[in-house]
Amino acid sequence: MASGGMLTMGTDILGVQFSAAELRALVDAAHQADLTVLAHAHSLAGIEHALGAGVDGIEHFSGLVENGIRVPDEVLAQTAAAIGDLVAAGYPMAEALATATSLAAEACGLAEVTGSLRAGLAADVLVMDGDLRSGPNPLRSPVHVMVRGVSALP
Repeated sequence: MASGGMLTMGTDILGVQFSAAELRALVDAAHQADLTVLAHAHSLAGIEHALGAGVDGIEHFSGLVENGIRVPDEVLAQTAAAIGDLVAAGYPMAEALATATSLAAEACGLAEVTGSLRAGLAADVLVMDGDLRSGPNPLRSPVHVMVRGVSALP
């Protein structure tokens, strides 16, 4: 819980739940035990906090701020770099992308709600200029981002 939850009473949905030191200690302990850490983060502050702590993935990634939704390019670049790390480690591009979309939704038990572009599912859309078959670099320069149908880039 890097940020509060929409249905979690008493939490700050726009803030963070742990100090940077606490979250980093949790991530370090999990990694030492060969475990991965998936952070719950609705707020932009929670997303940035989780990325700074070195989590392996972020659930929701809503980018909530006081006046709506905001996901700055530098935050997207950090997450795109993680997909690039998978490709550099030998994962095929399609499989690396699936880890951030359909496989992530499946792992969270949400495959019938989100994770792929199908009629009736809640989907976030990242549009970039480039061909992902040649590698992850186009992810570093998004042209347009929609989070649950709302534009997230100025």
